[in-house]
Amino acid sequence: MIVGLVAVAILVVMFGFAAFHSQMATTQYQLEAVEVDLVLEQERIHDLQIQLDELNSPAQIERLARGVLGMVDPDVPTDVIVDESILVEVSDLAGSR
Repeated sequence: MIVGLVAVAILVVMFGFAAFHSQMATTQYQLEAVEVDLVLEQERIHDLQIQLDELNSPAQIERLARGVLGMVDPDVPTDVIVDESILVEVSDLAGSR
Protein backbone atom coordinates (compact mmCIF):
# COMPACT_ATOMS: atom_id res chain seq x y z
CA MET A 1 0.00 0.00 0.00
CA ILE A 2 2.76 2.45 0.93
CA VAL A 3 4.66 1.56 -2.22
CA GLY A 4 1.56 2.41 -4.26
CA LEU A 5 1.19 5.79 -2.53
CA VAL A 6 4.88 6.57 -3.08
CA ALA A 7 4.53 5.60 -6.75
CA VAL A 8 1.46 7.86 -7.14
CA ALA A 9 3.25 10.72 -5.37
CA ILE A 10 6.27 10.32 -7.68
CA LEU A 11 3.98 10.32 -10.73
CA VAL A 12 2.21 13.48 -9.49
CA VAL A 13 5.55 15.23 -8.93
CA MET A 14 6.80 14.15 -12.36
CA PHE A 15 3.57 15.37 -13.97
CA GLY A 16 3.98 18.67 -12.12
CA PHE A 17 7.54 19.04 -13.43
CA ALA A 18 6.38 18.22 -16.97
CA ALA A 19 3.58 20.81 -16.79
CA PHE A 20 6.00 23.39 -15.34
CA HIS A 21 8.54 22.67 -18.08
CA SER A 22 5.83 22.97 -20.75
CA GLN A 23 4.71 26.32 -19.34
CA MET A 24 8.30 27.59 -19.24
CA ALA A 25 8.86 26.52 -22.86
CA THR A 26 5.71 28.36 -23.94
CA THR A 27 6.75 31.47 -22.03
CA GLN A 28 10.26 31.31 -23.54
CA TYR A 29 8.77 31.09 -27.03
CA GLN A 30 6.56 34.13 -26.32
CA LEU A 31 9.53 36.03 -24.91
CA GLU A 32 11.61 35.32 -28.03
CA ALA A 33 8.75 36.51 -30.25
CA VAL A 34 8.47 39.76 -28.26
CA GLU A 35 12.25 40.27 -28.47
CA VAL A 36 12.11 39.86 -32.27
CA ASP A 37 9.28 42.41 -32.43
CA LEU A 38 11.30 44.76 -30.22
CA VAL A 39 14.33 44.57 -32.52
CA LEU A 40 12.14 45.23 -35.57
CA GLU A 41 10.53 48.25 -33.92
CA GLN A 42 13.93 49.61 -32.84
CA GLU A 43 15.13 49.32 -36.45
CA ARG A 44 11.96 51.08 -37.63
CA ILE A 45 12.51 53.88 -35.10
CA HIS A 46 16.11 54.22 -36.29
CA ASP A 47 14.98 54.44 -39.94
CA LEU A 48 12.32 57.02 -39.05
CA GLN A 49 14.88 59.08 -37.11
CA ILE A 50 17.17 59.10 -40.16
CA GLN A 51 14.23 60.17 -42.34
CA LEU A 52 13.30 62.91 -39.86
CA ASP A 53 16.89 64.17 -39.76
CA GLU A 54 16.97 64.30 -43.57
CA LEU A 55 13.67 66.19 -43.75
CA ASN A 56 14.81 68.67 -41.11
CA SER A 57 18.18 69.30 -42.74
CA PRO A 58 18.77 72.89 -43.89
CA ALA A 59 19.45 71.70 -47.46
CA GLN A 60 16.11 69.85 -47.64
CA ILE A 61 14.21 72.78 -46.15
CA GLU A 62 15.81 75.17 -48.63
CA ARG A 63 15.05 72.81 -51.54
CA LEU A 64 11.38 72.63 -50.53
CA ALA A 65 11.18 76.38 -49.92
CA ARG A 66 12.59 77.16 -53.34
CA GLY A 67 10.96 74.37 -55.32
CA VAL A 68 7.53 73.92 -53.75
CA LEU A 69 6.90 77.33 -52.21
CA GLY A 70 8.76 79.40 -54.80
CA MET A 71 10.79 81.31 -52.23
CA VAL A 72 13.91 83.26 -53.19
CA ASP A 73 16.90 84.68 -51.35
CA PRO A 74 15.97 87.79 -49.36
CA ASP A 75 18.77 89.82 -50.97
CA VAL A 76 17.33 89.24 -54.45
CA PRO A 77 14.83 92.00 -55.21
CA THR A 78 11.58 90.63 -56.54
CA ASP A 79 8.63 92.52 -57.90
CA VAL A 80 5.28 91.25 -56.72
CA ILE A 81 2.34 91.95 -58.98
CA VAL A 82 -0.98 91.90 -57.18
CA ASP A 83 -4.19 91.67 -59.14
CA GLU A 84 -6.31 94.80 -58.66
CA SER A 85 -9.42 92.79 -57.80
CA ILE A 86 -7.58 91.32 -54.81
CA LEU A 87 -6.59 94.80 -53.66
CA VAL A 88 -10.23 95.90 -53.84
CA GLU A 89 -11.35 92.80 -51.93
CA VAL A 90 -8.77 93.32 -49.21
CA SER A 91 -9.65 97.00 -48.97
CA ASP A 92 -13.36 96.13 -48.63
CA LEU A 93 -12.61 93.58 -45.93
CA ALA A 94 -10.41 96.03 -44.04
CA GLY A 95 -13.09 98.73 -44.27
CA SER A 96 -15.81 96.47 -42.92
CA ARG A 97 -13.97 95.92 -39.63
